Amino acid sequence: WSSDVCSSDLFSKYSSSEFELTIEYDFEFKNLSILSIRSMTNLFFRDPPFHHQEDINSSYFKGFTGKSCYSEKQTALSGEYRFSIHEDFIYTGIFCDLVLFEAEGFEISGTKRGAIAGPTVRILFYDQFEFIAYYGRDILLPDKTSQNNINMRFRKKW
Repeated sequence: WSSDVCSSDLFSKYSSSEFELTIEYDFEFKNLSILSIRSMTNLFFRDPPFHHQEDINSSYFKGFTGKSCYSEKQTALSGEYRFSIHEDFIYTGIFCDLVLFEAEGFEISGTKRGAIAGPTVRILFYDQFEFIAYYGRDILLPDKTSQNNINMRFRKKW
C-alpha cells in the first residue's frame, strides 16, 4: 500500500492539499490463477484548482470511458480474477470495479456511484511486455445511465 500527502503548487495562488491512498494485493494460486484486489482513495481539500481533479476512469475503475467525469473526492475498489489458458503467457478472466465519487462537472454533479463488470484478457510478450484488454458495461447511479466500454493497454510488465 502507499499514501501521498502533498501541498500547493509553488507558484500558485491556491493552497490546496491532496490525500491519496492506494492498496494493491495479488493472490496467486497453484493453478496459475490470480485474484487481484486494488483500492484507491483520492481526496482534495481547501478548494483545489480544477486541473488537480482526478478522472474517474482509471486503472481502478474502468468505466465511464469518454464521459470526462472528474472529482475532488473518490474511492474505487477493483477486483479481478484471471486464470491461465496457456502456461504463464495468456490469461483470461473477469473483473468488477466499483466507485463512489463527488461529481464536479456541468453535466453531472452530486454524490454518484458507479459499477462495471465484464471479461478481460492478458497476453505476455517476450516475458517483458503485457497487452491487457477489458470489456464491460458500466452503470452510473442514481442516474441509471449505462454504456459499453473497451479499455486496452500495452505496458512493460517488469
